[in-house]
Amino acid sequence: MNNTGFWIPLIRHFLCLLLLLLIAPLGVHCHGNRGDCSHVANVSLKLICNSRVPDYIYSLYRDMRAPAKSSYSVWQSEASDTVEDMIVLVSFHDNYFHRYESMMVENFHPADTHHTFNLKSSSGVKTIQVRPSLLHCFSMGLRYPMELKANCLGQGRSQEVAPNPILHYAMHEIKTGKHLSSIASILNPWGSFMIVASTSVVIVVVIGI
Repeated sequence: MNNTGFWIPLIRHFLCLLLLLLIAPLGVHCHGNRGDCSHVANVSLKLICNSRVPDYIYSLYRDMRAPAKSSYSVWQSEASDTVEDMIVLVSFHDNYFHRYESMMVENFHPADTHHTFNLKSSSGVKTIQVRPSLLHCFSMGLRYPMELKANCLGQGRSQEVAPNPILHYAMHEIKTGKHLSSIASILNPWGSFMIVASTSVVIVVVIGI
């Protein structure tokens, strides 16, 4: 008698329980990455701080698109009724956004390879287009953006979890009439996976472009 059909569901159930036990201490609340960015439409995001990825954060999260020393800026929704509604966006490699006080994402479909941002300062609003550009909106809480926020605010490690995290990668250049940076050689050319947990427990989120 073949008992394969009996054991396979039990093994799958065991593996799922094991995964939940492993990720629970890491503050990663997983509901799947649907890539739905509609919640950022018409939302003003305020600049919180900017810095460079420190070695210890890269060692923990191993984001291959943002190695140690990569520049980044942290943006947060200005008006949120609850913490659950708060949007935290981290933009890597922009070298430009942090000159402005707030931003709005004009086109936000994750499948796009370029994105348009309206950046506001005391002198007015400037519209720029970033291409190639990757925008990943997660339907799960991540500690990674809050660690980056705490770092650039000089607060050390953070145990907070960003409820609506968005990761933006300015891959090559920003179209403002000035070429800012070319970093393709240090980035993952396939861009299919990102590790969002501590290296002691490897959890891979399939991002897809």
